[in-house]
Amino acid sequence: MSYSIESFGKLLISGEYLILKGAKGLSIPVNFSQTLNVDENTSGYFDWKSYDIDKNIWFSCKFKISDFYNKQNYNNNLLLYEIIKNLNELNPGIISNKKGISFKTFMNFNHNWGLGSSSTLIHNLSKWADVEPFSVYWKVTNGSGYDLASCKYDKPIIYQLIKSETPKIESVNFLPEFHKNLYFIYLDKKQSSKSEIEYFDKINISSECISEVSRITEEMIKCSNVLDFQNLVNQHEKILAKVLNKKSIK
Repeated sequence: MSYSIESFGKLLISGEYLILKGAKGLSIPVNFSQTLNVDENTSGYFDWKSYDIDKNIWFSCKFKISDFYNKQNYNNNLLLYEIIKNLNELNPGIISNKKGISFKTFMNFNHNWGLGSSSTLIHNLSKWADVEPFSVYWKVTNGSGYDLASCKYDKPIIYQLIKSETPKIESVNFLPEFHKNLYFIYLDKKQSSKSEIEYFDKINISSECISEVSRITEEMIKCSNVLDFQNLVNQHEKILAKVLNKKSIK
């Protein structure tokens, strides 16, 4: 039996880590995607291969499927181990009852860019396993969930955590007249979301700060002038720089 699914990446325009504290964030889909192909077989093995944009394997692991609970088999990819383990617990036998299984993932972008590559992997594997994606996400990451929510939509969303693990998701129209004047620059400084969130969790955030970021998010989706949008981005950058005690990139 074969299965294939494609999920698109996303960019978080506003909110950043403050979403974890209840701020509204604007997330937009991108044209870049990750595809998962699954083939069940009788080989007796769990075989995983991840291909980059040049069709080169950048991660792989292979072991007897009966040994899938041994995290040492995943070549230090603890996220993949946690996803697979939880999928089998949430849908008993989805892995352990297989005689053999092959997974292949493909990205049409540089995997160092991020673009929610971990969340698209969680989404794709959960859909294959017939498991609610968020039930896996909350078990294997410490993120806000905006990236996973974005996988379910083909248009921009406003995402807000009302309380822990309880998101409010609103599909919105965001295609301003000046959209061709918006550019995103990869700084080649990909960070570990897990460690950054752990750092952020130790910071005390005022309710005024949360409200201000939510206001900026709401203003962004209504903005019709590129200069006004730039001003909102600058306001957002100043708030984040102050909260995180880090120098703004601008």
